[in-house]
Amino acid sequence: MADGRIKISGGRVLISSAGKVATADACCCEPCTGCGNPQPDALVTVAGACGGCDCSGPYTFQAFADYPTYCHWHWRQDLGGGAGWDLHVYYCKLTSTWCSHIFLDLGGGGGFAYFGTDPNDCACVAGATDVTPHLACSGGDVVGTFQLIGDVAPGCGGCTATVTVGP
Repeated sequence: MADGRIKISGGRVLISSAGKVATADACCCEPCTGCGNPQPDALVTVAGACGGCDCSGPYTFQAFADYPTYCHWHWRQDLGGGAGWDLHVYYCKLTSTWCSHIFLDLGGGGGFAYFGTDPNDCACVAGATDVTPHLACSGGDVVGTFQLIGDVAPGCGGCTATVTVGP
């Protein structure tokens, strides 16, 4: 329209946190673009007396999901038989914060969160740790290195997982 207004006939418009209309290729998880793209592998290294909590090793990207209040990236280290370690990274849209935890999926619907299970830390996903200063987007990839503390309940309280995502 000549007066600078935009006419929209159906669909939706994404507004950035700066109050501007987002471009068509922008991800709703600003500052990321192309966040649904396949992500590079992640690497987890665990230190401490961990016993059955050692989830060290490479994780392969599985999926991206866009929800009303957050975006979710998921990596997995397959242990066979339907079991595996799952690394979850979340971007909270309203607070512009990043959160994460590592979960042991026993297959068949059972499992436990082992690392990063702070119930009060993440603004948009209960049971995840805020890792905001350590993650960012670069060229459509989630990148950064952060640490998650082992959960006392499953017996991993003496462990720390160092997680590196992206290239």
